[in-house]
Amino acid sequence: MKWYFPGVAVLSTAVALTLSGCSAGGPESSAGPAGGSTPQVPVTNPAIQVLPATYDFGKVTANNRPAPLEVTIGNGGTAPLIVSGLALPADATFSLRLDGGSRPCRSGSPTLAAGDLCTVEIEFHPGSTGAFATTLRVASNDRASPLAVPIAGTSEPVAALTVRINQLQSACPAAEVTAYVTVTDQGGYPVTGLLAPGFTVTQDGISRPVLSLSYVELAYKPIASAATLDYSSSLTNQTVAFADMKQGFADYFGAMRTDDVGAVLKFGSELEVTQAFTSDKPRLIEALSAPFDKGGATKLYDAAFQAVDTTGVLSDYRRAVIVATDGADNASVRSVADVTSNALNKSVPIFAIGIGSAINKTTLEQLAADTGGLYFEANTSQNLATIYQQISSILREKQYVLRFDRLPSAAGASASSLTVGVSALGLTGSGATTLASCN
Repeated sequence: MKWYFPGVAVLSTAVALTLSGCSAGGPESSAGPAGGSTPQVPVTNPAIQVLPATYDFGKVTANNRPAPLEVTIGNGGTAPLIVSGLALPADATFSLRLDGGSRPCRSGSPTLAAGDLCTVEIEFHPGSTGAFATTLRVASNDRASPLAVPIAGTSEPVAALTVRINQLQSACPAAEVTAYVTVTDQGGYPVTGLLAPGFTVTQDGISRPVLSLSYVELAYKPIASAATLDYSSSLTNQTVAFADMKQGFADYFGAMRTDDVGAVLKFGSELEVTQAFTSDKPRLIEALSAPFDKGGATKLYDAAFQAVDTTGVLSDYRRAVIVATDGADNASVRSVADVTSNALNKSVPIFAIGIGSAINKTTLEQLAADTGGLYFEANTSQNLATIYQQISSILREKQYVLRFDRLPSAAGASASSLTVGVSALGLTGSGATTLASCN
C-alpha cells in the first residue's frame, strides 16, 4: 500500500512534506543592543511522522496471508532526520522487511533529508490460531522519538462457507451448463481443494448430477474487469481512503495477465467511462489518476448498470464489475433491482468494496449477493490491499468450474432457480441464482 501525507506536494522527483503542528524553528530576529534588530540564525529541527499510527490486519484464516502493511517514515522538518533504529520484537508471527514498499528504506538506520520519506513493510504470517499483537518502534534524533506503532492481527480456523455462482455459460438448445463458483471463508479468502462429492446442484428444487468439476487454473479464460470508482464528495473528502482506493485499483491492474483487459468508470453526479476496455496497463493506471469533477452527488446504481452493460458484451471473457464506494446513492435513475436484473441477464457478477467512514453495507451486500459477486468491507483504507488481492485471486485462480445438464424448461417459464451447495470441513453453504430458459 502507498501512504499519503496531508499536505504532500510532489515537485519533480522530490516529495515535500508539510506537516501541520510541527514547528521548524524559533524567532527569526531579536532586539539588538541599540534597539534595532539583530538577525538570528533560524532554528532547524527534524520532524518525524510515521504512518499509519496503528494497524489491524483483521481476520486471517489458516494457510492464508494478507497483503503486507506498508509503513512510511517521513521527515517534515527542516533538518536531516537520523533514524537510529527500526525495531520489531523477534516474533515468528510478524516480520519486518526493510526493502519493502514503494520507496524502501533498505536500512534500519536511514537518514532522511528535509521533506524526504522512505518505506518498510510488515508481514503477518501466523502459525497458529489466536489474537496477535506487536509494536514497531522508530527511534530518531527528533525529540518526539521514539514512536510506537501498535500492530494487531487475528488468525482463526475456517468457520463459515460463502458460496457464489459468479457466472453461467450455456447455449440453447444444448442442455449442458457451465457454472463458475466461488467458495470463500469468513475472512474473504478462497477455500481450495474441495472435491466433486462435496458439491450439489439443484434446479427448481430437483437435484442435477455434477458432470465434472475442475479449478479455474485448468480452464482458464481471460478476465474482463470494470473498475468503478466513487468520486462523490462523501468519499473524495476522505483523502487517505480516496487515494488508497485508486492505488488499490492500480495494483490490481498491474497484476493483470497478458490477455486480461480492464476498464475504468468514474461516477459522481454524472458518470464517465474514463478508459474503455484495454490490455494496456499504463493506460489503465493513467486513467485512474485522470481528473474527474462531475459533481459531488452519487450515481452509484447508474454507474453499476453502465459498467455491467460495458462488460456484458465481452462474451469471450470471464467478466466482473468491481465497485468501490460507500454505497450512499442519491442521484441515480436506476434502482438496485435494475442493476441486479441487468447483471443476471448478462451474467456479470458485481464485487462490491465498502470504503469510507459511513458505509451503506446492506445495499452493497445485496448488490453483490444477488449478482453472484462478493462484498468486502475495508475496516480502514489500509485493508484495501488485501481485498484487491483476494478479488484478484478469486477471479484468476480460485474458482470451481461445474458442468451439469439442465432440466427442460417449464412451459411459459422464462427462468428457473439454480442452487449450488457445498459441504466441506464440517460446514455447509449454498449460493443461488436464476438460469434463463431456452423457450
